[in-house]
Amino acid sequence: MNPADSTPPKTVRLSVREIVGRDYAVESEAGQRVFDRIAAALRTGHRVELSFQNVELTIAAFLNVAVGQLLSEFSTDELRDRLAFVDITANDRALLKLVVDNAKEYFRRRAAGISFDLATVGAAVGVAQPSPKKESNL
Repeated sequence: MNPADSTPPKTVRLSVREIVGRDYAVESEAGQRVFDRIAAALRTGHRVELSFQNVELTIAAFLNVAVGQLLSEFSTDELRDRLAFVDITANDRALLKLVVDNAKEYFRRRAAGISFDLATVGAAVGVAQPSPKKESNL
């Protein structure tokens, strides 16, 4: 609720498909456009519904920029209360969770002055790291 006038905050529905202009969300630049729209709405006190309707492919690089960097400006609780993901597949929701978990760890470490090590962060959020490649004589 908005304390100044006791009216509930407006919910803004943003369509990934419309912002990106295609049915796949794979580019960091497209993620930045989505981030800009989400952040602008949140900064003005609105709630956001981010729709993935008609998006056939989503990758982590896009989500890192579109959603992960929101944690540099907004708290986890604030995002939980004011940002909803709708029309999203189970696979994309799982990828989104991984991206958010990694972003939380990254920004936690950055705030604490700890260097970011992908292997350490991956282990912290339960992502197996590839084993070192062995040389082979074929």
